[in-house]
Amino acid sequence: MTANGGAAGAGKRPGPARAEKRRASAHGPELPQLELDCMGALWRAEEAAAGPGRTAAQLRQALAEMGRPLAYTTVLTVLQRLRQKGVVAAAAKGRPLRFRALVGRHQMRVAAVERLVRNYFADEDELRHFLGGEARRMPPAAESDFDATLL
Repeated sequence: MTANGGAAGAGKRPGPARAEKRRASAHGPELPQLELDCMGALWRAEEAAAGPGRTAAQLRQALAEMGRPLAYTTVLTVLQRLRQKGVVAAAAKGRPLRFRALVGRHQMRVAAVERLVRNYFADEDELRHFLGGEARRMPPAAESDFDATLL
């Protein structure tokens, strides 16, 4: 308890470690788009040539070629976050650091589809039905009905 009777730490935002734990699930980490873009660049680079990993500068160039130009420091920050989430590793020796993916594209796809099903569908069969054409046949949302209820 604090001097004013409130709980210690009440009203404080969770620290980075807590926030990262919240984003990770039993099915793998949920990555924001920028982190997914960096993973995509890393996966493509690894598929193109085997080797000891890629430097941040190489990944920055690959991202720029993908239409995602970023500052070098931004790429380093994203790579550090990916390391904290356990999906990227960096070579401990030598400079510049070389990064490699610890989680493959297929594994991330499986986790993403599992989250999609869990959040929006009753089961995988409902997702298959939706992808089989239901999504294209659905009428647009009835905006006029929505607006009428507000008036």
